[in-house]
Amino acid sequence: MDNSTSQRTTSSHDDAEECLILIFRIGLACSVELPRERKNITDAAAELNFVRNILLGTGLPRRDVSQAEAI
Repeated sequence: MDNSTSQRTTSSHDDAEECLILIFRIGLACSVELPRERKNITDAAAELNFVRNILLGTGLPRRDVSQAEAI
């Protein structure tokens, strides 16, 4: 395997890992015990669409993990 293939594989793995972390965080925010403390469904849907776009590689600008943690 050449260096560019290795880098793409690593990048793909990193994206998938980042997306899993984001999905779990969104899920946890949506399942907080008190309803008023739960994430707004509109925000959750937008964030899940963002994750989908990363996974599908739609070419949308990629936020780094520090920005995504605010989700």
